[in-house]
Amino acid sequence: MVTRFSDSRNEWKDAFIGRERELAWLKQNWQEVFEDCGTRVCVLQGDSGFGKTRTVQKFYSWLSESDIYDPNSYWPDNLFQSNNDLQVNPQFDDFVSSNSKEMPWLWWGVRWDDPNRRNIDAGDPCEFINYTGALAAHRETISAGVGVRNKLHNAGLIALDIATPFIETLSGYGLLKSSIDGALAIKDAITEKVGKNSTIAEQQTKTEKQKREDILNFFLSMLDHSVSSHSTIPMILFLDDAHWMDEASIKEIVEPLLSTSIAKKLRLMMIITSWEKEWYSQLDAEKISFPEVYERVTSNKAYVGSIKNIGRVEGLDQIVHHAYPGLSKSQGLRILNKCDGNVLLLHEILLWIGTENNRYFFDGKNQKSHLSPVGEKEIEYAQFDLEQLQNKRFSELTYEIKLLLSAASIQGMGFCSELLYKTINHNTKWFDVATEYESHLFQSIRPHSVIYSKDNEYFEFKNKVYHRAARATA
Repeated sequence: MVTRFSDSRNEWKDAFIGRERELAWLKQNWQEVFEDCGTRVCVLQGDSGFGKTRTVQKFYSWLSESDIYDPNSYWPDNLFQSNNDLQVNPQFDDFVSSNSKEMPWLWWGVRWDDPNRRNIDAGDPCEFINYTGALAAHRETISAGVGVRNKLHNAGLIALDIATPFIETLSGYGLLKSSIDGALAIKDAITEKVGKNSTIAEQQTKTEKQKREDILNFFLSMLDHSVSSHSTIPMILFLDDAHWMDEASIKEIVEPLLSTSIAKKLRLMMIITSWEKEWYSQLDAEKISFPEVYERVTSNKAYVGSIKNIGRVEGLDQIVHHAYPGLSKSQGLRILNKCDGNVLLLHEILLWIGTENNRYFFDGKNQKSHLSPVGEKEIEYAQFDLEQLQNKRFSELTYEIKLLLSAASIQGMGFCSELLYKTINHNTKWFDVATEYESHLFQSIRPHSVIYSKDNEYFEFKNKVYHRAARATA
């Protein structure tokens, strides 16, 4: 696949290169689902950074831009965004003009990014429940079918508006009385009290179980004529980083959905991404896992499931050349050897080379020129590791930005800006950053790219390395 770059020097960050076979494989499986040949399960295996999620995003773009599969342009053209390259669902705002159009197929993505999700309690929300908001844009289209509205409402998929703002909810529980330390103490006390009250805990478990049942019923109502009085449509279910999939999602949603869909030859395409090592280690584990379910439900049905190992990417020299056009061929190869075909690592290396502190790497300190002898040696002897690079980038932030992010990290990977502002104004530890709060926050987005904005109020760390580094300074 040849990627055409515009004159924008930063466009290399969005490039899609070297995954033609994987993309063709996804297209072929979709065509079989669309033509009513039954369920297909596609597993993309590979280490972090090799482009699994990006390949699925490209498949979505092909699907949504197709005159055959989306003739009325119901779906937005892209999942991928420069400020969030792990997006698994289209953005809600992109559907504003689509509500009156007929939905040709349903896409729903769920992403697991926390290893601890595999160990959640039965009363905690499974990851599917956390992603029901992605269906908000389709509220009118989906609920037009007879009987579907009730299923959606029961599953919490219709009533998606937040009744009480996040900040007011926390304030109502007294979580902002003096400092974040006090907040955590109160939260722990509430948690302990609830834990002793088995009635509340049992009720929560029952409620979450019912939600999972309703999500499964929703899937089947969209796919199966025998349980629905309205016309069905094909569904693409994208499960990203499924090696961290929680047990409740596996046992109560994914396994029964797959078993039913395969047996009835329903028009379901399930796309899975997983790290290779975790996939095979979980096959031998005693605890239920998606790899074990996959092996079991697709056994003796070779046409249903297929696994594609996604390794080194070829053609990354295009990215290097566009990022730094003045480099010689040998200098470009020097950089490519460092990333070993890992796109994400290549991006990190190119960003590191291009920092202001490293201008001396280039002849005349001109980043459009070739590398100087000093720059070549610096790159040659550097020990690149994705996490090491990300930790280094965080360590180079100003004291004020690191202090602000340490306060933000207490909320988790995602944080509310209003709560963050109140936090730093209620604790003397963070007073130093209160006066230039907005400036530090937006510098964290640009140029430092440590966090990204989900909307005007909510932000998220780009990855867990940055979040852990911020927590370590809290």
